[in-house]
Amino acid sequence: GCNGRYPGAGHEDPAARLGQVSGVERVGCRALGFPFAQAKEEGELRDTEDLAGEIAPLTGHETGLLTVHIAGSVPTPDGSGHSPWEGMSGAALFSGPLIVGVVVIDPAHFGTDRLEAVPITAMISESTFREALTGDPDATVPLPAAEDVDLARGVLDASYRPLPVEASPEALQGGATAFLLEPEYG
Repeated sequence: GCNGRYPGAGHEDPAARLGQVSGVERVGCRALGFPFAQAKEEGELRDTEDLAGEIAPLTGHETGLLTVHIAGSVPTPDGSGHSPWEGMSGAALFSGPLIVGVVVIDPAHFGTDRLEAVPITAMISESTFREALTGDPDATVPLPAAEDVDLARGVLDASYRPLPVEASPEALQGGATAFLLEPEYG
């Protein structure tokens, strides 16, 4: 059943999934939402859109929002008065495994290949958000840098591998326990 946490989370602290863009170089990002551009002809049912792009940390720095430059195909306005990205608002913006923001708007004066997001750093500065996240409005929530996680990707191996098929419960009970001495197995 659903325990109110994201799938596969176990008892992990939800704050562990949050991060920030802390440098000046662009970082990759992804979001999944239901924009108007994915509306089906027969009604308001919308399909998903897997948005991929880059966060440009130096663009729009004064607004306090993250600027997302979208890669690949982008929707075009259809004359209905709706933004083709309408409905993407509220989508979590990931950089690697970290949520670094929440998509909020497609800015005026630009094409449909640009969106803006509220950074997690702005949310963490709100005591009500910290209280909802940790139970303590005065909690300090450290945010790892997405750039650091990207640098470590591919350098570090996964912490553990599952035991091989040969290490069945029967085999282990029968004394075949050498697998348990290998450091790559949890």
